[in-house]
Amino acid sequence: MPLTPAAGAWDEAVRRATPLVASYEYGGMDENNWNHVAARDIIAVVLYALHLRDGVPVGDVQWRRVLWHVWDDRRVAALAEEALPAAGHDLFPLAELTGPADPVAQRWRWLTRTWEPLGWDGSVPALADGRAREPLWGGMSRNFAVMSPDPALELCADDAANAVQAHIAKEVKALRRFDRVEITGGEWKRNRGYVMVLAWALDDDQQITEGPIGYEVDLDNVDGDQRIWADDLRQCDDVRWPQRPKRTKKYLPRDTTLPPRPSCAEELEALLGRVANPAVLPERLREVLAVADGHYVVSLERQASPAPERLSWQVTCHVYEFEDDRDPVELFHIEVRTHVNDDPRHYLALDRGDVPSILAQVRAELG
Repeated sequence: MPLTPAAGAWDEAVRRATPLVASYEYGGMDENNWNHVAARDIIAVVLYALHLRDGVPVGDVQWRRVLWHVWDDRRVAALAEEALPAAGHDLFPLAELTGPADPVAQRWRWLTRTWEPLGWDGSVPALADGRAREPLWGGMSRNFAVMSPDPALELCADDAANAVQAHIAKEVKALRRFDRVEITGGEWKRNRGYVMVLAWALDDDQQITEGPIGYEVDLDNVDGDQRIWADDLRQCDDVRWPQRPKRTKKYLPRDTTLPPRPSCAEELEALLGRVANPAVLPERLREVLAVADGHYVVSLERQASPAPERLSWQVTCHVYEFEDDRDPVELFHIEVRTHVNDDPRHYLALDRGDVPSILAQVRAELG
């Protein structure tokens, strides 16, 4: 394994990754778009790290091998944290963006840092330690998860994977999302629908992908998407997305009638069923809130801390109101994750001031 990168290898990785994102994103690559830059840099890091680890030129790294890694941001992190330090790139501390002028390490730190979700709006004072607030998202635009403080690596690995698989699909002339198809074999033979997802085989031993071996298809007369082998369908052109043929199940608009709103008692029961500490709510107060006249929820805070103490948390306030002279009652719901895609842990607090102690408890439990 070479410990020294080839001259210009990082720049070549960026150049090779950019057209993939440009062709995948509507309107092309925008260097001032947080999501575009994140997806491109994730792909570039994998190209560069595989060049280091496997000793092959950046231009010869197989896209199928890149796809295996970008399929899961944890695989990207494992590869980068193995290959980059061995080549002399100082990746830590992850929370800092300053240091030696190493573009690779700087981009990795950018991908793995957390963000202040509110940012600076001209009226917010400096932070408690005297530092000025940075512009929202570093002054870049952002497409989705606009209130999420989580690292770009966790949020945008899916975008990177979509760009890479779209490129591979084009190379092998595979079907694309929203292509119209007819099923030619198997259980759903003679049904028609639209391709929604490309299916790949992941070889974990060789760290490479094969395919597409099949597709998830949204059939006109079947609820949900069905998995169809690639050999069991063909492209057709009777209608185009999002149209459906007349007299098919999905031709008419679906019923959009909203269900009745649950009562305060039902909402409270659902909340207590999620949290790990329901006993914090006294029984007498539980009885009072169950017969409240109204209930609404306000989002108060979304924050995150980077590795090695990776944690994200969201605080919402459940407000229960009464038609008489009684003051509203507030409950505080805390959702905690150690990764964007992990199932959250839920906690309840009677006072917002209890949130720091709950977060400290979670950190202690996680070790």
